Amino acid sequence: TLNKKDRANVERIQQQRVDIQQDVIKSRLDELVFPIYFLDFESIATAVPLFDSIAPWKQLAFQYSLHILHEDGRLEHREYLHREATDPSAAVAQRLCEDIGEVGSIVVYYANMERGVINALRNQFPEYAPALISMTQRMWDLHPVFEKHYRHWKFGSKSSIKVVLPTLVPALSYKDLEVQEGGAASLGWLRMIESGDATERGVLAKGLLEYCGLDTLAMVELLKVLRKG
Repeated sequence: TLNKKDRANVERIQQQRVDIQQDVIKSRLDELVFPIYFLDFESIATAVPLFDSIAPWKQLAFQYSLHILHEDGRLEHREYLHREATDPSAAVAQRLCEDIGEVGSIVVYYANMERGVINALRNQFPEYAPALISMTQRMWDLHPVFEKHYRHWKFGSKSSIKVVLPTLVPALSYKDLEVQEGGAASLGWLRMIESGDATERGVLAKGLLEYCGLDTLAMVELLKVLRKG
């Protein structure tokens, strides 16, 4: 027998229904403070540490994308990709603190991942701790909204951004990208930092930047959909 959640999904698909809890979503959206930062990291964890002084299976963020939505509607994009075969942590921490201001909500998709990365950086670099702690306190997770309060029959039982985005914003797609999911991004980064061929490194870097950039642009567009109701 199906549990309550699965049964609801099956019925929704059969009836081709869209269930939107507008009141709950509105109260969640009211929590947001401008400028709104949309943040996504790409990271890698390996059994054998890639660099000295790193523990096995430590989550290393080597890249992030950041879209910044200002109150007047202006959208700005910043990004960082670590291109050297060295521990990216110090550079990621520094750039993040330069790019994210002291005020404004930080929108993510699955907060556990982003929070974990920022907490690890905070522990490693005490000089950035106050700014990084502030970031985790201002984090706003978009995922639960689509997991619980905005259910489209085309999502099936899923709520990942790869499923939600093409359903609600068909103009944006991961299908045409060189990199289409996080595992491929990790492998792409390893290939890039190990490659002796400048052209190959450039191609891999472009693929990584496009993929991570779409993750944050996707959140910008999904927030627009929620605002329209």
